[in-house]
Amino acid sequence: MDDYNFSLLSLNKKAWKICGVIESLLASLTGIRILSQEKFSFELEKLKRYLTIFSDSESLLSLNDFFKVDLQERIRKLRKISYAVLDRAKVSFPETDFIKLKKDPFCFEKREFEHEVLLDDIRSPFNIGSIIRTAEAFGFKRVILYGISAKVNEKKIKRASMSADLWIEIMRINSQNEIFDFFKKKKEENFIITALEKTEKSTDLENMKPASKRILIVGNEEFGINPEFLSIADEIKHIRLSGIKNSLNAAVAFGIICHETVLKTIQN
Repeated sequence: MDDYNFSLLSLNKKAWKICGVIESLLASLTGIRILSQEKFSFELEKLKRYLTIFSDSESLLSLNDFFKVDLQERIRKLRKISYAVLDRAKVSFPETDFIKLKKDPFCFEKREFEHEVLLDDIRSPFNIGSIIRTAEAFGFKRVILYGISAKVNEKKIKRASMSADLWIEIMRINSQNEIFDFFKKKKEENFIITALEKTEKSTDLENMKPASKRILIVGNEEFGINPEFLSIADEIKHIRLSGIKNSLNAAVAFGIICHETVLKTIQN
């Protein structure tokens, strides 16, 4: 969410949004889910901006010298801010994912898989953000951006991913040499490469090979997947449709194959 849209929220929603950012920072500080230094700094700067919009009170904006105090003082500082924000908005603390996790470490069925998804020339930041969110939710290890795929630091990607980009590895591959070296290495590591595309050789998604390690390739909505990638793939799969429209949005299609991938892994 950018600063302008944040400013349009009601007071209670602003407070909840601020608390969500604070909980993300606290989750990292307490070791529940670690953020990289870059991502932690990004979240901290976002918090500062949100607080400035929420209130011009200096006592509320007590983030000065944040990195100069010890860990316990940082945690206390963030907690103090969240309580002050909630008090000013006259709302109770929202039950975030991190609050649930602290109450009950087993409340999440967190499964880590070796699966990865490669986005081949996906231009839409909303599609990329949605795919990142889905991949993280299903326990995928990594999202790889290739070619003209939008940069992950774009605001629209972050908005669509709903902060899932903080919890999953994202890497970029730009050159053809790099991408073919990447595929070669994955094949040596016994990854199954599955392309999601409707072609003369593609078969129904239901017949996808079981695999504990898989690379899913999702391509450009207009031009599809690079033909060279299709020739490298171990299998090409399509989603059986029965309507007049014979295609789906890339993020929606990924969600379907993502679910099937996880089912095949569990059944394997």
